[in-house]
Amino acid sequence: MSINDKIFDDRLGEILVGVNPRARHIIFRMKAGELHATVPPRTTLSLLRNALENLRPKLEEMVERHAHVPHTIGPDFCIECPHFSFRSCERDDCKVPRITMQREAMTFFHPPHLDWQTENLQTWLKNIIEEGLRKAAAACLEPRLEALAAARGLHPAGVGFHKSKTRWGSCTRAGRINLSIYLILLPAHLQDYVIQHELTHLLEFNHSDRFWQILNQHTNGMSKALREEIKHYDTSIFCLCNHA
Repeated sequence: MSINDKIFDDRLGEILVGVNPRARHIIFRMKAGELHATVPPRTTLSLLRNALENLRPKLEEMVERHAHVPHTIGPDFCIECPHFSFRSCERDDCKVPRITMQREAMTFFHPPHLDWQTENLQTWLKNIIEEGLRKAAAACLEPRLEALAAARGLHPAGVGFHKSKTRWGSCTRAGRINLSIYLILLPAHLQDYVIQHELTHLLEFNHSDRFWQILNQHTNGMSKALREEIKHYDTSIFCLCNHA
């Protein structure tokens, strides 16, 4: 099975399959409205089909929930979370679309009868929102990571923020931790889970039993439950804005 394999299911539709050398289990996630399966090396099609059947009710609910998520920004699109917000405002005296930012609140002022579907506008708005998310993440999550690291006596080599569509966070062998800008839109307890997960990689650079034992010590024994909970979220402003 190659990393670019796809399989088709009568009720779930197309499922994109990727092999992750670090994966120990088969994991299903929704990304940008598509169902993805991450599998360990040497996973057979039969094993993947069995995992799909065992999780079918949950996967069908997941696909159905994401089927109603919009994938373009429109006049009703908004984001509300403790450290970032976005909303649009129509104004008769507005001749040219513009963005204002006051602290953590971003407002898009636009003239009436704006054509929201143009590719240039969609790209511009998405880039503006993501830049706002990056600033909010740096302002909120970096100090949180530093505090949690200090409490554990750990010293990351640095922290960065990215727009990854596949990971909430990662840790390099050099000890640098990278967090998704979309993490700022998750509930605080899931933000802490991701941060604690990456901090644990400073001690155990894999997902061994020891890794989960250490992580459990710093998540009140809830690492497994939190890992399942975060699977309900997609690294997309279109899905996350509905959870905020």
